Amino acid sequence: MNSQRFIELEGALNVRDLGGYDTNHGKPTAWGRVFRADSLHKLTAADELKLRDLGLRAIIDLRRQDEIDVEPDLWMTDPTIRFHHLPINEVAVSSAISVQKYDIHDLTELYRSFLDVRQPQLKRIFTAIVDVSDQPLVFHCSAGKDRTGIVAALLLDIAGVPAETIAQDYELTRDRITSLLSKYRERAIREGFDLTRHERMLECQYETMLDTVGYLHDTYNGADNYLSQIGLTRDQVDRLHWLMEG
Repeated sequence: MNSQRFIELEGALNVRDLGGYDTNHGKPTAWGRVFRADSLHKLTAADELKLRDLGLRAIIDLRRQDEIDVEPDLWMTDPTIRFHHLPINEVAVSSAISVQKYDIHDLTELYRSFLDVRQPQLKRIFTAIVDVSDQPLVFHCSAGKDRTGIVAALLLDIAGVPAETIAQDYELTRDRITSLLSKYRERAIREGFDLTRHERMLECQYETMLDTVGYLHDTYNGADNYLSQIGLTRDQVDRLHWLMEG
C-alpha cells in the first residue's frame, strides 16, 4: 500500500494521495484510495505504469471541454480505465485570466461561488466518485489547484479532517506548479490582462482554503450536510465516508 504524499512523475507535477491525514474521530484518512492531480496529458509510459501499480483505474477530469480538446488525457479511450469528464464549469471562470471577466476579485470568492453556484456540477462529480469508489481513483483539473482543491476540501471535510489540515493540503500545491504559473503569466501578458489581479488568482495560500472551509461550515454546516443538500442520498454520503476513512 502506498503511504507517501506525492507521487513523483515525469509528466505531471502535482499528483498526491489524500491518505494519512488525522481526523477528528481518531482514524486517519485511507492511503491509496483517492488521489488529486494536475493535468495528466503529458504522462510518460513509466508514469502510466507507476499509476497502474497504485491500482488507479478511474479518472475524473474536471476540466472544460476546450481544455481537453487541446490537452486530452492519454487514458480517455483506454477500455481498462473508467473515465468521467465532469467539468465544474463549461465557461472559463476558473482560470486566473478569465475570472476577471466575471468580476471575481479573489480566490475565496471563486471557491465560494463553486459551492453556491456549481451545485448541479458538484452533485454529478460526487455521484461519479461514489460510482467508481470500488477502485482507487484520481480527480484532476489543469493545475490541480482551484477545481481540484474544492473537491479535495469537500472529501477531506467529510472524513473529519480539521480545517487547518485541509488548508495545509491545499497549500502543498504552491511549490509544485511554479512552471505552470509562469505559463499562465505569459498568457496574461499576451492577452493584456490586469497582472495585479491575475497574480492574486494564481496564489495558493493557507488562509484562502481556511476561509473557504469556514464558509462551508457557516453556510452549509459542513460537507456531509452540503452534499445531502445538493442531492446526494444518505447511502452515497456514507459511501464517501467509507472511501475516505477506510
